[in-house]
Amino acid sequence: VRYLDYVNGRQGTYSDSSMSRGNILPLTCVPFGMNAFCPQTNGQSKQWFYHPNDTRLEGIRLTHQPSPWVSDYSAMLFGAQCGELNGHPAFYSGLYDRGNAALRPDYIRVGWHRYQAQMELTPTERCACFRVTYEADATPYFCISTPGRMEILCDPEERTACGAVRMAESCEDPNFRMYFVLQFEPETCDEANTIAMSADGSAVPGHLSEGEGVSLHVALKKRRTTVRMAISYISEEQAL
Repeated sequence: VRYLDYVNGRQGTYSDSSMSRGNILPLTCVPFGMNAFCPQTNGQSKQWFYHPNDTRLEGIRLTHQPSPWVSDYSAMLFGAQCGELNGHPAFYSGLYDRGNAALRPDYIRVGWHRYQAQMELTPTERCACFRVTYEADATPYFCISTPGRMEILCDPEERTACGAVRMAESCEDPNFRMYFVLQFEPETCDEANTIAMSADGSAVPGHLSEGEGVSLHVALKKRRTTVRMAISYISEEQAL
């Protein structure tokens, strides 16, 4: 018997700040994992970033928030776009098929009608593996952002995007940060079309972006690719 087949990840998620019906999130995470993952449907709602009745999808969020009543920290958002870029998740969100989304404890699958794209994720204790599939003809992008502060650098030759997130409202250490590394498949990164953006959506020269609300949009040469990521609270080298 596969007990995971009987888990309804949406149960208890139909809540908002005025009415509690469970106050949980459809988290994908291994037992005692360092990170959890969840669809983000409305990042503007702060800790209420997922609701089962929302029809738009912004991406898959790396989160450490067990309940909307507890603030998140070191959060990141991973999304997909095609064609003309928008820097803010609220602007590049798109309609998604809630009925066909898979929200399991061990696996996420979500898709965007707008970009004809699908993103899948499987977590490990400190890492995760994405698989992204694009069907549209326009240039595909793998998008990385955070609701906090971030320094992120893309190195197409090494096939990596690495940096640190600073987002911890209740932390006594102002320098607390989460380091991360993402690695792409060989011959996948399109250096010429990869774009770093500032919070206002303007392009930043080079592939380095720093500050509040910044993002990185890695252009891809393949319509189907795998991206692996790892995190550390100690150093970027440990994440590698």
